[in-house]
Amino acid sequence: MKKFKNFLPKLKQFLKPSVLKIVIFLLIIGYTLYILLVKSPWGHFNSPAPAYLLAPFIFEGKAIFIPLIINSYLVSCFFALVIKLAKRHKWVIILIIFGLIFLTGIDEPVINNTVNKTNYTCSVDSDCVVESTQHGFCGKFECVNEDWRYYNSVANRVLALSCAPQVKHCSCVQSQCVTHDVRESTNLDDCENFTGYQKEQCEKIITDNIKYATR
Repeated sequence: MKKFKNFLPKLKQFLKPSVLKIVIFLLIIGYTLYILLVKSPWGHFNSPAPAYLLAPFIFEGKAIFIPLIINSYLVSCFFALVIKLAKRHKWVIILIIFGLIFLTGIDEPVINNTVNKTNYTCSVDSDCVVESTQHGFCGKFECVNEDWRYYNSVANRVLALSCAPQVKHCSCVQSQCVTHDVRESTNLDDCENFTGYQKEQCEKIITDNIKYATR
């Protein structure tokens, strides 16, 4: 009982509103709504971690704003406490920076738009492979140089989802990798580039395309 009495004032102090907590709260709300509404900033996927952490999907419709507001305020109280500690312990600032990078996944669009821009160059068809050039819930797949690899943030690696295999094949045209999506094709020969399940899917898609085209 005595421990609880000692803990209660600390809890009240932790939850007590302040200008700093309100500012952080508004930033968290704004960023979370941004993530929920905008999936591909700068042409690349930004981490959905804040949305998952602050707005649990067990709630639907307007009810989602209840945990969003409560959790956002609790997180703002935590950040305010961390900032207070950072004034006394400088190393905490480094933890804050790495924590923000992890949660936001901001390193992903920054790196993939600067030092790791998509490489489409090629000499022959075999230089091109199908690779994800934007990571999202399933990503965006294009034909790129076989040596290029997409930089994925730590947050998105943890939250990665499995998606259906891409039915696409590549060719090198004027030293640039070109993507051919069989979903737009009516030529069954395009399926010769695939094997197994992908070939079956390809043949089914193109057969349907031919049916629709001859109607």
